[in-house]
Amino acid sequence: MPLQLSWGVRQSISSYSGNRQFGRALLNGFFTQTTVTSSPSLPSAVRTQRLLLRRQHPDDARLIKEAVDTSLEHLQASVAWAQAAPEALSVLQTRLAASAAAFDAGEDWTFSILDQASTRVLGGVGLHQPETALVTLVGPGALEAGYWLRADATGHGYATEATACVVELELHLRRDRDRPPNATI
Repeated sequence: MPLQLSWGVRQSISSYSGNRQFGRALLNGFFTQTTVTSSPSLPSAVRTQRLLLRRQHPDDARLIKEAVDTSLEHLQASVAWAQAAPEALSVLQTRLAASAAAFDAGEDWTFSILDQASTRVLGGVGLHQPETALVTLVGPGALEAGYWLRADATGHGYATEATACVVELELHLRRDRDRPPNATI
């Protein structure tokens, strides 16, 4: 049975409207509940005030395909992977299975961004192993954050909320891993 962890939201999401900085202050308190397994990886599902972030899975292929296919022009102007879209449902399912396996192996963490009812994919967000140039610039242990949103989901702060949430989770995991067993905060 997964362990349930809850964090209180320390600041209202509305206070971040229009804020483009991803400083520590921005990362405080976006998520309200998360489900964590015994794995030392990120949780497979996280609820924020307005969103559900869920590890990508082949079962979500139809919802993701609909989000991508209805936003092709928007996505092709901003993300490299969209150049190959649209793709067959079976190809997307295979790609999502590989994404889930990488997540479970602790190699790459990609989430679908869904509405609270889990009926509509708004986009995706993830923490990824960086290219060599970024590691050279910032050092080992770096992760690269990325996101995409369907065209009609832009301008609502969803990317900020989702990205801040996964970065905050990773910071908590790193802090917990680096703390000696008997240290206090």
